[in-house]
Amino acid sequence: NTNVSDLFYRFGFFFHIGLFLTALLLLFLVSEKTLHQKEPLNMKMILLALFFTFLITVFSNLKYILMLDLGIATITFPSVGFFYLTSLALMVMITFNYSKNYLKKKTNSTLLVAAAFILLALSQLIFLFDFVDTGFYIGGVIVELIGYLTLLAAFIMVLKK
Repeated sequence: NTNVSDLFYRFGFFFHIGLFLTALLLLFLVSEKTLHQKEPLNMKMILLALFFTFLITVFSNLKYILMLDLGIATITFPSVGFFYLTSLALMVMITFNYSKNYLKKKTNSTLLVAAAFILLALSQLIFLFDFVDTGFYIGGVIVELIGYLTLLAAFIMVLKK
C-alpha cells in the first residue's frame, strides 16, 4: 500500500542520499587535488566513483534488511546502513587529507577544519548503530551539528583574515 506521502518521502530520501554522497565524493576529490597539485584528476576514476555513488544510493533505498547471524544473536542491519558506511569511508578519507593539510600548515583554521571532519566522520560512525536504538541517531545528529559548527567557525576565521 503506497500512498503519496510515502512516495514523496522515498523520493526525497533518494535525492538526499545521492546528493550527500556526491558532495562527499567531490569534497574528497578537491582535498586530494589540493594535496597532490601536480597530478591531474583522472576522469575515468571520477566517473567510476559517481557510478558507485549511484549504486549505493539506489541500494540504500531498498527496503531489504540484511540478517547478520553472530551465533549468539541475529542483528538486523537496514540497507540504509550502507549509506552510513559509505559516508563514513568517504569522511575518513577526507579527514585524513585535511589532517595532513593541518600537519603541513599548522594554522588554527586548518586545525578547526581537521577537527570538524573528525567530528563529522564520528557522527557517521554513530549513525551506523541507529538500528540498535534511536539514541544513536540522536547522538549522531548532535555530533554532526558540532562538526558543522566547527566547520563554520573555521570558515569565519578564514573570512576574517
